Amino acid sequence: SSSSSSSRPAGRGGGRMKPRNKKRFAPSAGRAVKDDGERMRRAEDVESRMLLALEGMKSAMKSIAVSGSSDGGDERGNVVVAPPPLIFPSVRECNAALATLGDAGELLRALRLFGKMRKAASLASILNANFVSSGKSSNTSTGTPRTQRTPRFYPPAPTLVTYSTLMSRAVHLGKARVALRLWKLMKTQSEFFTNQPNNGKWPNPQTVSQLPIIPDVKAANILMNAYAKLGDYESALDLMGQMTSENGGCDVPPIAPNLVTWNTLVDACHRADDLSAALDVFDALKSAKVRPDARTYTSLISTVARRSGPRGGAMDPSLAFVLLEEMRDQYRIRPNGMTYCALIDVCGRCGRSDLALKGLRMMLRQKEEEERASQRGGSDHNAEGGNRRRGRSHHQDHYHHQPHALLNEVGAWTAAMDACGKAGRVDTALKLFSVMRSKFGVRPNTVTCGCLTDALLRAGRTAETLDVLRYMKEEGIEPSEVMYTSLMTSAGRMAKMERKDRRHGEGGFGGMNDEDLDAGAAIEVYTELMSSLLHASKSSFNAPKHKKRRVSKQQGQADSNALLLRVFLVFQEMRAAGVQPDLACYNSLLRACSRAGDIDRMADVMKRIVADGLDPNDISWRETIKGAARAGRSDIAERYWDDALSYESRSRSEDYVPWKPNALAFEALADAYMREAALAPSHSEKLQLYAKIVSMYEDVLGGMSEVDIFELHENQRAMLMVLRAAVSLELAHDRNAFDSAEVGTTRSRSTRELATDIVSLESLQQQLSPTFADAKTMKALALAKVWAQHDEDEEPERLSNLAFMK
Repeated sequence: SSSSSSSRPAGRGGGRMKPRNKKRFAPSAGRAVKDDGERMRRAEDVESRMLLALEGMKSAMKSIAVSGSSDGGDERGNVVVAPPPLIFPSVRECNAALATLGDAGELLRALRLFGKMRKAASLASILNANFVSSGKSSNTSTGTPRTQRTPRFYPPAPTLVTYSTLMSRAVHLGKARVALRLWKLMKTQSEFFTNQPNNGKWPNPQTVSQLPIIPDVKAANILMNAYAKLGDYESALDLMGQMTSENGGCDVPPIAPNLVTWNTLVDACHRADDLSAALDVFDALKSAKVRPDARTYTSLISTVARRSGPRGGAMDPSLAFVLLEEMRDQYRIRPNGMTYCALIDVCGRCGRSDLALKGLRMMLRQKEEEERASQRGGSDHNAEGGNRRRGRSHHQDHYHHQPHALLNEVGAWTAAMDACGKAGRVDTALKLFSVMRSKFGVRPNTVTCGCLTDALLRAGRTAETLDVLRYMKEEGIEPSEVMYTSLMTSAGRMAKMERKDRRHGEGGFGGMNDEDLDAGAAIEVYTELMSSLLHASKSSFNAPKHKKRRVSKQQGQADSNALLLRVFLVFQEMRAAGVQPDLACYNSLLRACSRAGDIDRMADVMKRIVADGLDPNDISWRETIKGAARAGRSDIAERYWDDALSYESRSRSEDYVPWKPNALAFEALADAYMREAALAPSHSEKLQLYAKIVSMYEDVLGGMSEVDIFELHENQRAMLMVLRAAVSLELAHDRNAFDSAEVGTTRSRSTRELATDIVSLESLQQQLSPTFADAKTMKALALAKVWAQHDEDEEPERLSNLAFMK
């Protein structure tokens, strides 16, 4: 904690090297913090404390430079007052902060904190050199003794855990070269084990920061993983040689490799497409008496048939089936979904869709057998295993006790659909897509939908492609970058063919089926793509709290702006392809502008709608009001409301229906008032906006608005905003701070009576959505309930206005 850091120097292990009472020692950074928001808050606290302490060190250096002495006294021999002890975060807290920032994807921010740690350690060595002394010395001019100061600066210098934490996060984020640079930086530190003094003895360390840095197997595995991600098999093999050597090497001392080490080396061979090297490593693994696991065999199977070699051909998947059989029969290892995915992918690369389907059937057969065994309580396995399992460890008997669920099963289905699609068996791929959901309960992901749409577009099956896009929209699956690009390219090709057909009056689209690709196929693909992007973003926003990614307000705005850019890019590509956008396309643009609160682009889209001879519909007007609300501009929201009421059709179409406000439009306008009230600079302006919400509601009650009162009463969010506004006005009135003339409303009825009537609505008796039930709203709801109970006790026979109307 901060208080403990001020009382003792915080070195690499958090202080001086002295025995600690484990019962008393309970650092806050050592506890497991489940809440991501709390972890990030602690990381930010470490950053601020580190910055303040670093600034204090710089100030101390300036004071020493001004004193002109390095022995603790000024030019006259007087003792310079030492700066107060600086409160550094401990190295454990810094390491926890680095892990938190890395897990959040903010690697650059983590590297900046790491740089501050190194800089503080460098400054500390300079400052402590000015203070190091033992006992007392005398003033050379007067002969008076002068007390020497002891070292005061012990910042959290980077340790092996620090480097390992940063490297592992860098590799995970696809920055393997950054991890390698960090390792080289660690090797330059004087404490690295290869920089041992000539006498072979390390100096007696006064703090943990002076302990030698000796890489362990975990650090070695992280380094090897960085080599594997880069496909650098030679460097990974050299590192394995250093670990197994009697004297070690320049990177690591002699270390016994574990299973993770061997698996990482096999993965390096896989990424280098070297099957012979992978099999050589596998033979060495078995010679070292290390038992392989499912990951070992999955990496080996993935390496099969990638290129020709002495131990396998480029188009021969037979070795993959041999490895799978050895895995199950010899080592009794249970294949998982990733193993079958690798097997099926090998068959697909070899153009053998029949073998790919065989691999899928093997997986389903295994699931069925395991499910039957699970229902029987595993009696067959126990009877069969008997003597054979005697003397084996629980890990070795892992195959017999696993449930029938498979890890990453969707990957196997995706690989099978991809194999069928590449072989031209599109109908089989469609059947697999349907069966995996309906019969086996496996939910497709973005890659699954991307493989299927790619196969459908190559075959000219536009209608089925649109069905897949609609499914993605319903399930909240966002198109991947590859799928996004593929759909854009295919839609542009369709638009080009449509223009050519219109010019020449010829039928057919060059290999695409006429019944699937009509004259509006391109615009349908563009529209569904924009809609899928928007719905996937909305599903992520409305996800349950335990599944939602915690983001700051700035990050949320950045995500909305990125979504707006992607939707506009689709729109611009559509216009460049010569496709005339329809109202659905424009509404998708308006929805993206609304999410970002970009009122300028929103106004431009509305002008384009009218210029193209189209009429805005209910969705168009509602999105403009919502966009103005998100921008905190209730005046613009009011203007769009009035424009919608007075709009006259430009197209003179008989199908045009004049806009009629509904409960959702009411909610959007009330939200505009509420958001602006939250930012109002004065209390009177806040009350004016609240009064507008109450006035709107009273107009609906009095029949002066076309909003349906019963539909409005079913809208929880709208009624909670009205309730909060009414309670705020009533409280202001009780404090004599409310003047109906000032806020511009005539109080036809008491706001307290209005609040008590609203709180008795059936929609507010149900469970409230956590999305809009914030603390202030819940306080207003609780206060209104108290008022309602008080009024009921005083007048039990009084019927509320709203109950009478119902």
